[in-house]
Amino acid sequence: MQIPVFVSVGSRLSSEQAQTRDHLYKLLRDMSLDLRTVGTSDYPSDNPLREVAVLARHCAGALILGFKEYQIETATRINSAEEDDHHEAINGQAWSTSWNQIEAGMCYALGLPMSIFKDDSVQGGVFDVGSTGLFVQRIPQLNEWERNKAKISEVLWQWRTQVQAKYYGDM
Repeated sequence: MQIPVFVSVGSRLSSEQAQTRDHLYKLLRDMSLDLRTVGTSDYPSDNPLREVAVLARHCAGALILGFKEYQIETATRINSAEEDDHHEAINGQAWSTSWNQIEAGMCYALGLPMSIFKDDSVQGGVFDVGSTGLFVQRIPQLNEWERNKAKISEVLWQWRTQVQAKYYGDM
């Protein structure tokens, strides 16, 4: 029996990112997990936000894959909360799809066991150290996959144990 898990992943991946995603998906399918994603395995009949909520409620775990989608070379962060606006230079920061944040928040609120992976430079929200209480794993580059496969597999098996307990405990 396959256990349904919600996967949050951007839809605009480079070919290298897509290949890395596919390697991760193969590991997960070999663990008898049914990967569910809005727009890939499940297509919305309502608005996408509602569909995420409905789908996540029928899953026993969540995997958040933070692939780099936006790269900001130079910007200015303005903090208007201080008495005088504080301007801070930002250089070379990257973010994933904003859907990672929305979907992770919904899954966290549902109490789903979560596993979070991100590209090296991705930051913010659920990808920040300590924001969820989870260790955020690094997504290896495609050329590093074979060298890191055993470590990633071990991390995913530990998460799968939590997912299985949630699935069979909630039945």
